Amino acid sequence: MLIIDKFNNDKSKIFSSESFWVNTDAGKLLDITCGHTAYIYGYTNETIFKKMTDVQQEVPYSLHQSCTYEDDLAKKICEGTDFVSVAWAISGSDGVEVALYTNDNYWKQRGEHKPKVLTFGPNYHGATYLAQIFRQEQNNPNRCVMVEGPGWNDINEREMLENMCINRVRQALENDNEIGAVLMEGAPWPERFRPWSESWWIQIRQVCDDFGVNLIVDDVFAGMGKTGYKFTHENYGITPDIACLGKSLTNGFSPLSCSCATEEITYYASKDFDYSHTWSPNMAGIGAGLGVFELFDTEQIAQVNTRLHSI
Repeated sequence: MLIIDKFNNDKSKIFSSESFWVNTDAGKLLDITCGHTAYIYGYTNETIFKKMTDVQQEVPYSLHQSCTYEDDLAKKICEGTDFVSVAWAISGSDGVEVALYTNDNYWKQRGEHKPKVLTFGPNYHGATYLAQIFRQEQNNPNRCVMVEGPGWNDINEREMLENMCINRVRQALENDNEIGAVLMEGAPWPERFRPWSESWWIQIRQVCDDFGVNLIVDDVFAGMGKTGYKFTHENYGITPDIACLGKSLTNGFSPLSCSCATEEITYYASKDFDYSHTWSPNMAGIGAGLGVFELFDTEQIAQVNTRLHSI
């Protein structure tokens, strides 16, 4: 593995890693990106490694069937939330895909034609072709309606720009009754980190309710403890209809992601549900996820929130 120094184009060879540090031929360096914040418990966490090993030794794989470990992780993800179901995927991109499939199947089972999804620009919902459509790198007006996001640079302008964006969402929903969902990131970050305000979360939930569309939150980047709670929306007292997790769900030790849904969404979407990979879920990911939950400390949530607000 190589680290490229963008300032002087030097290449450093990595020998090993410990916690958030990497040992290279250029010395011991801090990985400030931490795998895009996936490794929040460090690269060499023994608790997670042990749980991965224990699970894989007992259950090498679980293909199109359930096992106790898988069920335990699903329960831990949904515990304390309004979600009642988990659909497994592999990478974060796949997690977004299964969330979108859940939304599509929901409308299909209800007998309503709502194939379009409203997104905010700029965004990053993964590397798949569908994600490219949702950031309009691929043109497909029959699938995506994009509105300009708030894009504030000064936090004092955030509320004003968010309100303007909410109005753009309302206008788009008024003009197009084929939109079935609003897809947003739990914490926008592609250009710079711009967390949503409490007012935004309340308003976007209300707008979706007013127009009868689903709210989907992509929490692959920001979920599983990076904002304190498992899901970013838990900070604000609202519940999306569908939300997806990845990255820190396994501390980055193994690919695994998921989409969670509320009772109403699950009731319809679970009918004739046919989304899966041939290696889904992988037991390394299930073990890593269970290891993460052994470390997940809800008592630290207030501390995380305090630090976030100070930042």
